[in-house]
Amino acid sequence: MALNRNFRTTYYKTLGVPVVQHIVDVEASFAALLVGTLPPYPGIWNFTLKERFGMFEDVVTAAQVLQAKDVTDGDEGRGKCYDFMELLVEEDGDQEKAPSSLQDLKRLVHLHRTYWREIAAWDAPLLCGMDDPNFLLGVARVVCEVLTHEAERFWCFSRMIELFHDGLELVDPVVTLDTLYNASLAEFEVVFLRTLDVKRRRSTADGSMSSLHLLKSGHDEEYGRRR
Repeated sequence: MALNRNFRTTYYKTLGVPVVQHIVDVEASFAALLVGTLPPYPGIWNFTLKERFGMFEDVVTAAQVLQAKDVTDGDEGRGKCYDFMELLVEEDGDQEKAPSSLQDLKRLVHLHRTYWREIAAWDAPLLCGMDDPNFLLGVARVVCEVLTHEAERFWCFSRMIELFHDGLELVDPVVTLDTLYNASLAEFEVVFLRTLDVKRRRSTADGSMSSLHLLKSGHDEEYGRRR
């Protein structure tokens, strides 16, 4: 089932906030959001959002200098550089934001690529899907459809790419990257929720195995001492 329209925007916002990134129980987190208890104190939430926006400003400023030309269209001689600083311009909160253009989506994708390769971890290997422009644009389109503020869009997009990096391959039946090329918002969220669920179950299973391993190690050590 796709996300309910009433709390879709709020839930997407949480994907970019480190305080709540550990939450994988979707229904429980929805309930917590709706009753205003995630996180429990409004001050923590406001502080986190401000810190995240400050981090976004730092990312944009650094990426403006560090970016290589965007050559995803295939012509290296005509590669494009973007004015990331435009993302920091404050908008009139009373004015409805126009739908994102293809250039807006490409700018978001290129900002994330610059962040990943040059800022988060220098020359880090690309995550799964980062060499597939259609997949990246598909994720960016959905994020920009739900969220309006650039900082929220960037951190949510980053979290989505990390989630799908090691999550899509675990979904059964298998979900390929091209499934998300032109997926509707509802179709995208079905894949998103299935990926969250399988990651949650895998994390729970791995935790159980780790506990069993620790118990076995402790038993073996105790048995060795008694001998």
